[in-house]
Amino acid sequence: MPLNSVRLLALSATATFVLSAPATAQIMKPEACDSTEASKHATRKIEGWYKDAGRALRANQDVLKILQKIEEEYAKDRYDCSDRNAFYGASLFIGAKSKTPSVKAHALGVIVQSTTYDDGSDKVSNMYSLIHAFEVSRDFSALAALAARELPAAPDGLKTRLANIHATSLADQGQYDEALNTLLPVLNTAAKRRDRNPFHLAIALAQELGDAEVERLVREKAGTTFTALRMPAPHPLAGDDLLETLIMRNAGVLHETRPTRHPVPSYPNGPANRGEEGECNVFMDVDTEGRPYNIEAECTDDAFRRASEKAIEDVRFEPLVIDGAVYEQFGVMYPLEYRTE
Repeated sequence: MPLNSVRLLALSATATFVLSAPATAQIMKPEACDSTEASKHATRKIEGWYKDAGRALRANQDVLKILQKIEEEYAKDRYDCSDRNAFYGASLFIGAKSKTPSVKAHALGVIVQSTTYDDGSDKVSNMYSLIHAFEVSRDFSALAALAARELPAAPDGLKTRLANIHATSLADQGQYDEALNTLLPVLNTAAKRRDRNPFHLAIALAQELGDAEVERLVREKAGTTFTALRMPAPHPLAGDDLLETLIMRNAGVLHETRPTRHPVPSYPNGPANRGEEGECNVFMDVDTEGRPYNIEAECTDDAFRRASEKAIEDVRFEPLVIDGAVYEQFGVMYPLEYRTE
């Protein structure tokens, strides 16, 4: 039986694509201008805001006060259309660095909607950051809408991630055939990326549909990459149903795994020397003593993967106890961010 979709939507701040927007976005918007060149005064303002944002981030502070300054300047009559557009662009760039999930998600949402995957705009990296922001804020409806919209045009690596998200949403609505057909085309790429999640969900869907032949083919394809594709155990909070377990896990509505010892990742030398930033979602299973295993990181840049996996090896979690019984935890996700500022 699928989860009640309303239960998942209720976790979201809103059922629309973009989370509730920051105050900045409510009066700021792009305009059609005769000129696209900002004035020297506006340019100096923007340079100052970028420096302020850098200092705030280095001090582990948020950038909300800077965004407020941009909004106040934008509202003044002294600036023309091109200046206001420059302020709007600065607010998106700085907002994408915010530590407030709704602000960050809004800025990134606008950025990815206005760029393409082949225009040199780092859209893939921004997409991973936006997915990460939605996952941290547990806005599954926004995540599902993003996946449905971006899946057709996404490049292979990102397409695998989006397909798993979209298939989860379809399965939650009881559309098992559509969910399975979403996953089957990306399994080859998933195998190359050593991503077990699409295989787990495809097998559970095939079982739900009673399609033994498709299940056999999926397991056969998985066997070419994984020495042992151990399926997650059905979770007691999901009624011991495997498919519902995977839907709830992917939507982040199962037991919240609490770390008792946090990771201390080391910034990889290559990205550090190049001034590159990154984000990773590290997936793992957790045994009955709270120790992680089957650790795999998915990162905006593969250069951060090994450092992230190594850092998680030393993490410890609270054991999952339900009615006095201790359970293993499967598909736990721990987000990591690498920032140069």
